[in-house]
Amino acid sequence: MAWFAGNIDPAYESADVHRACGCICVGAMTNERHVDHVRRYYERNTALFARFGSRTSAGSVHRALWPPGVRSLDEALRVSHRLVADEVHRTANVARVVDFGCGVGGALSDLRTHVHPGASLVGLTLSRAQAQLAAHKTAGAAHIIEGSYLAAPIAAASCDFVYSIEAFAHAPDADAYFSEAARLLRSGGRLVLIDDQAARVPSCVPEQDLLEDFRAGWGVPSIASVETLAAAAARHDLHLLRDADLTAWLRVRTLPWRIVAGLLRRTRTWWRRDPVLSATVGSIALQALLARGVIRYHCLVFERAMPLPPSNRSHRHFAVDDGASPQLTGRRAD
Repeated sequence: MAWFAGNIDPAYESADVHRACGCICVGAMTNERHVDHVRRYYERNTALFARFGSRTSAGSVHRALWPPGVRSLDEALRVSHRLVADEVHRTANVARVVDFGCGVGGALSDLRTHVHPGASLVGLTLSRAQAQLAAHKTAGAAHIIEGSYLAAPIAAASCDFVYSIEAFAHAPDADAYFSEAARLLRSGGRLVLIDDQAARVPSCVPEQDLLEDFRAGWGVPSIASVETLAAAAARHDLHLLRDADLTAWLRVRTLPWRIVAGLLRRTRTWWRRDPVLSATVGSIALQALLARGVIRYHCLVFERAMPLPPSNRSHRHFAVDDGASPQLTGRRAD
């Protein structure tokens, strides 16, 4: 455990730490009931997700993005990795990168070529199955920790860059997520979130039902608007720099949403008992919500800074329009 020397948070020095298949398991957890739900979700579904990902070399369990010029599934799965890598290059003096919710290690593996040879890559995942796959995928180039990203065994202000790809929404408490990310980041460090965000309030009961089934099916309580998340992050001195709406790069299926909402509502007592069925239902509900414009898919970039007067806090908005590159849609407030 040489990597932890001088870097492990003192609060975890007596934690239940052991090695397993190249990953490190940390016993401390936060909000046990929800954490256990998400852990079981991935323990049951990772093999299924991995079979989908095995068709490519990307080794990813997140969604594919299809900007102009991307023609293969392998490329599409790596677009989010490239977005993270671009932000790494924009961040000065990156020596340690942490993936909050690293899945099976696809993004960490790709980031190896975007950091200098002495940089440290760290991944956290609740699932032992994912931790083992991530350790294999990264082949020793990253330190994989089996544990909650809300209680990372990493010293304060010791990281330069933190990111989550489709993992933030699993947080039982968005405020706790931002608090932990801010604790790890040094001043000037950056946080990148690529995930679903609430675009508007559901306008009818079927939309409300779909949103409830998406949250329950995927275990994603932290679905909120960009404005809500920016305010929560700012309370921890994480200031929103960029907001890119990537929804146009998704391939969204059009479904008979009212019929889907009714069927899912009537069968809740059945599908909510099984993690595999829950994952399927969550996917169906999400497709309907994306098509209806209730949910949008965003990339948010935050910077860790010293507290600023409220009048100086600002951010810029970007959006993807008809498959084009992110375009400026707002202006910076000075």
